[in-house]
Amino acid sequence: MNVGAASYDSVIYVLGGQLMAWLSRVPDVVWAALTASLVTLMGVWLANRHATKLLRITLENDAKQRNRERELSLRKDVYIEAVVGISGAHSILTRMQDLDAEGTHLSESFGEDTAAVAKIEMVGTNDTVKAVFNLIDAITGAYSELELKRLPLLARQDHIKLLQERVKFFNNEAERALEIIKKINIEGEIGEGQLDDANRWFDAASQKSKDISREINEEQKKQVAEHLEFSKLSHQRSAEVSKLIPLVIFEARMELDLPIDKEEYLRNLDASLERNQATLRRFIEEAKKKLDV
Repeated sequence: MNVGAASYDSVIYVLGGQLMAWLSRVPDVVWAALTASLVTLMGVWLANRHATKLLRITLENDAKQRNRERELSLRKDVYIEAVVGISGAHSILTRMQDLDAEGTHLSESFGEDTAAVAKIEMVGTNDTVKAVFNLIDAITGAYSELELKRLPLLARQDHIKLLQERVKFFNNEAERALEIIKKINIEGEIGEGQLDDANRWFDAASQKSKDISREINEEQKKQVAEHLEFSKLSHQRSAEVSKLIPLVIFEARMELDLPIDKEEYLRNLDASLERNQATLRRFIEEAKKKLDV
């Protein structure tokens, strides 16, 4: 028999008996208070746990909301710039009718405008990006087509200006010859054949001026007729591009949670395009009648 183990068990037994005796002397009121305290503590712990959970959810929602607001703000900035770019690139299609507009400036403006529109690729949804790409392709195709048809008009315009400079030159020569003829007639003293030379000089310069003026008239008539057709084509391509813009507008506004009446928008757009086309047709018909082309 292990004496140490028996002694230890005895001690535990005695202490346990004393503890039970002590606990039995604790009043019921104290036990009730302890129980109430434990229940209260448990309630506080559960309430704090729930509050912590709600706080975490709130913070997560706030973070998501702030992220969405930042994203919407970024999209708005990009889309506003893109709208300006779309308007600019679209307007170039009709501005190309002005043959005095510098081609380099038009090309640079077109590149800047389309680049602003392309930024939508960085923030837009797939549907918006697809609509934007279709629009840019249409604008670029129309611009390239018009640019090729514009070049012959520019070349003829430069040729006409050169012919006009030649007319001025020969008119000046004719005036110089005429002054010499007047001087000879007034002074009355002339060298052999001097008056004949001056007359031939005057006749040649005058005839050259007339011939070039006729050529200018023919070239200008061709220029006016082809320029009118070019203007008509420019407006047609602009109208075709206009019909692709609403899809970009609709997709962008949907992303930005900005409602729009699509049917009303399309009705107004169609009415505006029809008015513009009618005005253009009347202008071209009146121009052809007046210019006889």
